[in-house]
Amino acid sequence: MKNNLEQGFSVFVYCSLGESRSPSIALMYLLENDLISTENAIEEFRDNYYSKYAPKYGNLGYIQQRWLQ
Repeated sequence: MKNNLEQGFSVFVYCSLGESRSPSIALMYLLENDLISTENAIEEFRDNYYSKYAPKYGNLGYIQQRWLQ
């Protein structure tokens, strides 16, 4: 993702429902590249990027363990 975005290309992240998997990947990209604060990251992502974000337990647990401790 980062390489393509840095080269000016668009990136399309897709999953069938668009509620958990693909938005979680986008959120993880933002977190990993310090483009979103770890404080209230889920709410900020939902408010500013993707209002339909409804992470499932596996995705949410990984994000919390990796970035939001």
